[in-house]
Amino acid sequence: MADKWNKIEIGAIGSVPRVELKESLGLTGCEVSFNKLEAGHASPFVHHHRNNEETYLVLSGTGEFWLDGEIVEVHEGSCLKIAPETARSLRASPESALTYICIQAEKGSLKNYTRTDGIIDKDITAW
Repeated sequence: MADKWNKIEIGAIGSVPRVELKESLGLTGCEVSFNKLEAGHASPFVHHHRNNEETYLVLSGTGEFWLDGEIVEVHEGSCLKIAPETARSLRASPESALTYICIQAEKGSLKNYTRTDGIIDKDITAW
């Protein structure tokens, strides 16, 4: 039901350097990307955003974020929220690739979330 939900297959997480889901899934409230930096590799630039905050979820590996000149170490299970105006870059450690998800959404745009937006339906599933 492409008008109500979409599904794509991206393969094994980390099998390609970057997959952006905005266009392929028709996302309208955020951008989600799956990313992999090989061991010893780094983002080739420092950047910040006009409006979007970013949330990074580290799936595997170790590395470092450069945030307004401060170095923050990350590893599997690390989660970071970065404000739009914060200058940032990241790199994988020399010993391991860094695989992560990045979610971008406009700062302050979340009006409701799971507990305040979710509605329990009366439908019964087969399982």
